[in-house]
Amino acid sequence: MEELEEPAATERPAQPYQLLLPMYATKARHLLPGPCDMLGAANPLVVGAVALLDLSLAFLFSQLLT
Repeated sequence: MEELEEPAATERPAQPYQLLLPMYATKARHLLPGPCDMLGAANPLVVGAVALLDLSLAFLFSQLLT
């Protein structure tokens, strides 16, 4: 019976975004944005548009219930 080799303790598990990339793209993973790099100030126009959409949907659903 063959024994399975255990991964070395120095190997790190793959990050979730690395699982979706082809093998050649993982070599340049230092060029990819990390989760913290995507954080930033919210665009006020987007915040306003989402708030307006939320209010209008709430109004429409309240009209359906009455």
